[in-house]
Amino acid sequence: MLDAEGTSMLAEVDREVRPSRPGTGVQDLSGARVPSETEASARRRGGRARRGGNEPEVRKVWINPDEDHARENRRFPTNYISTTKYSPWNLLPKFLFEQFTLFSNAYFLAVGCLYAVDKITPVFTGGRYSTLWTLTVVIVVAFVKDVWEDLNRLRSDRAVNRHATRRLAQDGDEHVQDTTWARVHVGDILRIEKDEAVPADMVILACSSDDGVAYIETKQLDGESNLKVKVSIPDVSDHFDNIQGALETRGYIDCEAPNELMYRFNGSITILQGEEEVVLPLSYENFLLRGCTLRNTEYVLGVVVNTGRETKLMMNIKPAPRKRSTVEKKTSYYYFVPFTMQIVFCSILAVLSRSECRRLPIRDAWYFAQPDENCAFLPSFLRFFTYFLTFSSMIPIALNIFIEIARVFHTIQVSSDGDMIDESTGTKSEARTSNLTTELGQVSYVFSDKTGTLTANRMVFKKCSVGGVVYGWDLDDAATSSKVLPVEKLSSKLHDQNRSGNLEDVIGEEFFKVLSICHAVVPEPGPDGQSVIYQSSSPDEVALATFAKAQGFEFASRSNKEIFVQRDGHEEAYEILGVIDFDSTRKRMSVIVRGPDAKVKVYTKGADSVILSRLAPGQSLNKAKDDIGAFAVEGLRTLALAYRQVDDAWFDQWSKRYAEARGSLTDREREVEVVADEIERALTFVGVTAIEDKLQDGVPDTLRSLRQAGIAIWILTGDKQETAINIGLSSGTFDEDMDIVIINEHDVPGTSAQIDRALGRWTALAVETEGLKKYGLVIDGATLHFALAPELETKFINLTRMAKSVVGCRLSPKQSLKS
Repeated sequence: MLDAEGTSMLAEVDREVRPSRPGTGVQDLSGARVPSETEASARRRGGRARRGGNEPEVRKVWINPDEDHARENRRFPTNYISTTKYSPWNLLPKFLFEQFTLFSNAYFLAVGCLYAVDKITPVFTGGRYSTLWTLTVVIVVAFVKDVWEDLNRLRSDRAVNRHATRRLAQDGDEHVQDTTWARVHVGDILRIEKDEAVPADMVILACSSDDGVAYIETKQLDGESNLKVKVSIPDVSDHFDNIQGALETRGYIDCEAPNELMYRFNGSITILQGEEEVVLPLSYENFLLRGCTLRNTEYVLGVVVNTGRETKLMMNIKPAPRKRSTVEKKTSYYYFVPFTMQIVFCSILAVLSRSECRRLPIRDAWYFAQPDENCAFLPSFLRFFTYFLTFSSMIPIALNIFIEIARVFHTIQVSSDGDMIDESTGTKSEARTSNLTTELGQVSYVFSDKTGTLTANRMVFKKCSVGGVVYGWDLDDAATSSKVLPVEKLSSKLHDQNRSGNLEDVIGEEFFKVLSICHAVVPEPGPDGQSVIYQSSSPDEVALATFAKAQGFEFASRSNKEIFVQRDGHEEAYEILGVIDFDSTRKRMSVIVRGPDAKVKVYTKGADSVILSRLAPGQSLNKAKDDIGAFAVEGLRTLALAYRQVDDAWFDQWSKRYAEARGSLTDREREVEVVADEIERALTFVGVTAIEDKLQDGVPDTLRSLRQAGIAIWILTGDKQETAINIGLSSGTFDEDMDIVIINEHDVPGTSAQIDRALGRWTALAVETEGLKKYGLVIDGATLHFALAPELETKFINLTRMAKSVVGCRLSPKQSLKS
């Protein structure tokens, strides 16, 4: 699935310069609301204000504040973080509470205390305290283990809190001062250097690149190694492009109150210029998360908006409940069964002892208590506990000791296993929670995404379909045929000065323009200083831009306002009028440009299901759909490309609406999507691209081994159904002899009928093959939504339990998360 991020700026109309004046709030073209006098005074006092009755709180962060506003910034939490489980004052109470909520520990504590009571204990030697001593050993071992694990967390926290960073400061001789992460506060302006981690949530004010583009790596946050693009707003970076200007510029940021939404940020920044204010909208592309790392950018200046426990990263780290392993749960159950028997036996014996005591000939036995004393209620009641101690050996206390020793041994084994090392990085395995090492043999299901997990995430352009003709690039002789032409036949014709200019040529030219313009790629100098390397958050985009470059449509460079394409030895400049970013909901990206011919065009690429539904009527798409299906069967990732030419007057009106939507502080995503939808319709289809993403080495063998171990495999992907099935077969998720059922419906009744048929088929096959047949299931995202409806959920779960392998295709990120 395409994962592109890019610059999302409209030229000119995003900027607002206005005088500060009292009065009621008004709305201008940028969408930034001019506050009323009451609101303005409240905002200047700092803190949080509300934009409406049901709207979220807004945080105000002052930039280079005076003394009063600095105090407002300081009331937010510090950037000190702690992930430890215990603290010095709650260590013993919390630990003992957790230990004695375990049935086994509570049981042996009760037994040990009863042995100490003279009227109850059957043992009067020093051995009566053996249970308490043994329990103490168990508790001490668990205490040492918990403290050791928590000390490791404490050391990790200290290393993070003491990590160095640089802060701009107006006091002192040095304007750029060294500090630690723990001493960072809201409102601080930090200078983040290349390959340095970001210590807190920040808004970018300026960066080293002329075009205002910075690259970050989020591997520590989401495991993705692809670089993400972040941008600074030109009208903001002009004020912060040097240290002196950064220290003298005053203003404030209004943004969302801290929340756990990792991929969302809305706000506005106000630059104070005497009696004037410059208000500009902020979005996620101007926002840096704590924990991400700056790459391929010399430095970034940013102002801190969230610190410590209020950063998005820390708000997504929930206090971990005590994890109880399967062994603990089963042990508690096995303790409870003999404990129940023990209670029953002791109760019976206590009742019998009282009812029969008067009939026993003990009056002449001086060493027994006399009946009047021995048969009273209290002695009989205490005798119940004597019997309880006699039967206490039914539950072995040594089992707890052996389990704790085994856990420690397993932890050491996992951490020191020489075969569990990533050879490419040298990373060793690490058991961070010893209680869960016993879970390794209890795994029944493995859920995996495709891109970057099963595949190498190295995209290579293979084929395309333009004008109903399939072209291949860098294919071997076996892959080429009369149905697949070398792509050079298309590109060479477009570079011919005497070409006819027919519809086929126009479509081909627009196809390559989409590839060279509609992306968030930025060229970087290669190691040799001569070559150019394309960088992007999406490897798909790098593959497409590289292919376009090889065919003579070379993306050369970009600035905040223009993108340059080298073609036929000369450079073409395209004015960037707007960029509508890709996201997993939209599944498309659009770039609006004014070309050398002064025409305004919208270039769009995205999922074929989305693009084909937005085309202008009257276009023949049968051949394109066939080609898309053929590419998917080969396991190739497909993207559809289209464009639209718009009238200048219409675009001017649209750009104003789009600027207003982008300037909204609340519900910005919905408003932007509504306006963006207007311009991304009535498109003209130009072609389809097909990209290969090969499986990583060892993936098929690994998945087959997991299935042989009785583990069910679930592959979750956003790819087309045909592509997902092909990946399932090539990765070893499906076998050739496996009975594969495809459920693809459009409503609840249809889904219910399909599930019933699949259950009936597999039940019959299980009888015929005596349970030897293996089953596979393929389901798309829309059908999965219906299958998880309350009336179908139980049936669907029963079906998936019968399947050894499941492939979910066309899934949204939210569905993958819930699966």
